[in-house]
Amino acid sequence: MGQKYREKFFFFVGEDWIRYRATDTQNQAVPTTLMAQGNFSELLSPNPWYKAGTAVYDPQTCPSLGAASCTPFPGNIIPTSRLSPNGVAIMSAYPQPYARVSAGHAELGCAGCPPL
Repeated sequence: MGQKYREKFFFFVGEDWIRYRATDTQNQAVPTTLMAQGNFSELLSPNPWYKAGTAVYDPQTCPSLGAASCTPFPGNIIPTSRLSPNGVAIMSAYPQPYARVSAGHAELGCAGCPPL
């Protein structure tokens, strides 16, 4: 009787998985069209990014990091000749912004933004 059970081959395989088909919706901010061109004049007054106006300083006029003698770019506009080709290439990879209003406040988003 014991011989019959020893001569049988038995195996068991189990597989258990769940497929999640839900995608997450993410709102992301992208630079405005003017910012992509080096024009940061929108930051001189209170805005969605800063509560107070913010100046963009010329790094060639700063003797050290955070020095008080730094001079801002006139009108917060970086001259085209001073824009880095690498920075311009990175900005061209960003999607174009569009304005949307949700929950009573305006924000900039982008169509087809990849998730973080």
